Amino acid sequence: MPPGDHLQRCWTYDASARGIEDFRVKLRLLVDPTGIVRVARVAGPDAKRMERDPAFRALAERAIRAVLDPQCADNRPLKSDPNGGYREITIEFTP
Repeated sequence: MPPGDHLQRCWTYDASARGIEDFRVKLRLLVDPTGIVRVARVAGPDAKRMERDPAFRALAERAIRAVLDPQCADNRPLKSDPNGGYREITIEFTP
């Protein structure tokens, strides 16, 4: 299974939302040494887009909930920090 695929089961989105096929949400994750996501936030210009586009905001909020969901927050399948510390990961959600 490619990295991040385990998040699919926790992420839902409104397939009928206007322009959904063009949406891409980048999240910046803070992952603890055990591989659990502790913090998730929208990265880069997407953060500004959330303020002006309600459909995009809904998609981004659902992506954040997915990575923090206890069923999907375990990211041990993702590349780990060789030093055993916290690490930041950027992940992109696309419908």
